[in-house]
Amino acid sequence: MFSFMALLVHQFEEYVLPGGGPVVINKANFGEKVNYRNYPGNMQSAMIVNNLAYIFYISAIIFPKIIWLGLGTMFFNLFQLIGHGLKMNKGMKTWYNPGLASVIFLFVPISIYYMFFIVNKLKYGDV
Repeated sequence: MFSFMALLVHQFEEYVLPGGGPVVINKANFGEKVNYRNYPGNMQSAMIVNNLAYIFYISAIIFPKIIWLGLGTMFFNLFQLIGHGLKMNKGMKTWYNPGLASVIFLFVPISIYYMFFIVNKLKYGDV
C-alpha cells in the first residue's frame, strides 16, 4: 500500500510539480532533439505506462500473500533509481529531474524495508 502511495507521489512529481517528466524522458533517455515534447513519450504513452503500473501495484495490495507481485513492484521502484538517479541526470547533465526526490525518499526506503520484511517472514516461516 505504501509503495502504491509512493507511486502516486512519484507521478505527481513527474507530471505536476515540478512536472516536465515526459520532456526529460524524451531528451535524456531517447536523445530526442527536435520534437522532444511529443516523441516518443507523449500523453498517450504516459497514460498507458501509468495505467499498467496501477494494475501491478493494486494486484500486489489485493493479493499480499503472493510475494512475487510485491517483489515485482519493489524491483520496479529500485530500477527507478537507475533511471532517475543516473541515466536521466547524465543525459541532461543535471543533478535533479522530476521524480528523483520521490525515488530517493520513498521508493528506495519502502523497497528495502519490504525486502527485509519478506526475508524475515520467510526465515521464520510466517508466510
